[in-house]
This record gives sequence, structure tokens and C-alpha cells, in this order.
Amino acid sequence: MNRILISLLALILSQHVSAQKDYFLYLQSEGGQPFFIRMNDQTYSSTSNGYLILSRMRDSSYTFRLGWPGKPDEQPYFTVRVAAKDRGLLIKNFAGEGWGLFDLQSLEVLKSHPAPETNSSVRLEPRQVSNFTDVLAKAANDPSLRMKEVKVEKPTAEEEIKTEEKEGSEERRAGAGKSGRREKSCDSC
Repeated sequence: MNRILISLLALILSQHVSAQKDYFLYLQSEGGQPFFIRMNDQTYSSTSNGYLILSRMRDSSYTFRLGWPGKPDEQPYFTVRVAAKDRGLLIKNFAGEGWGLFDLQSLEVLKSHPAPETNSSVRLEPRQVSNFTDVLAKAANDPSLRMKEVKVEKPTAEEEIKTEEKEGSEERRAGAGKSGRREKSCDSC
């Protein structure tokens, strides 16, 4: 009876562990030239031979920017889906079509896409913290524990035009008031 119970418990635990599996993403440049990727404000550099392995990838989609040292204006964006399997990708420049990622397992090509548009950014501001958090921030030498993220909305192009028009009309009114005299309208001029 104990063997059955232990076997059942081991089976249940193994199912839970397998559900949280991490995957890896292997990237290789075709010519063996070094490259880097920028993902979530972190930069990952390849080896000098052009290989990079990203580990601990979850079952999700990842968008990153690909770049090469010394070529700042050539940085295409890619979105790669890690769907319950490890991925191996070859970075290749397709003549006339631009950069792409050639999947070494499925033999499909992932094309680059324009930079994702964001209307908001985040800035850090100080916040009130408990004594425990303050001690932890000092012990870990991590001042970000005392900060909070505040989302800053960037104005859309339409809002920027309205703001510029408003500022321009205020400047015209201020300029007319500085002369100290009122201008007369001349209908016959």
C-alpha cells in the first residue's frame, strides 16, 4: 500500500515539475560574425564565433532587436515563439529581402519586422518603504527596492500638434501685450 501511495505521489510531483520546464534559444550567425541581441532592456552578446544560447526561456513569445558591433543603424527586430520546445535559429541576410532567422528544426524563415510602437515609458520614483525593505535594500546594495515604477504616457502626434498650436497662440498674445499699445485694425489697408 505504501509503495502505491509513494508511486502516486512521485507521479503527481513529476507532472508538476514538467509543467514548469525551461527551454533554450540557440542563435548562430551565418558568417560566424559576432552579434548581440537587446531584449527587455538587457543586452546579450554572442561569442566571437557568432554563437549565443539563451537559457531559462519560458513558453512564450519574445521580441528582440538584433545588432552587430560597429553597425548601429542595422538593427532589425524579431519575434520568436518558444512553444514547448527548444529553438535553434540561424541569422541570415536574404538577398533583397533583408535579415531573417532560419529555423534549424522546422526549416521556416522568420522575417524581421519594424520596431514595436510604444506610447508609454516607465520612470522610477522614490517611495515610502518599510524598515525591513530599507534594511534589505542596504544589505543587497540594491537601491531600486526603494523605488516604484511610474508609467509615463507619451503624447500622440495629434496631442503634440494641439500643444504646439496652444503654445503658439499664447506666445502671440504675450508678444502683443509687451508692446504696451493696442493695434488698430485697418479694414481699408
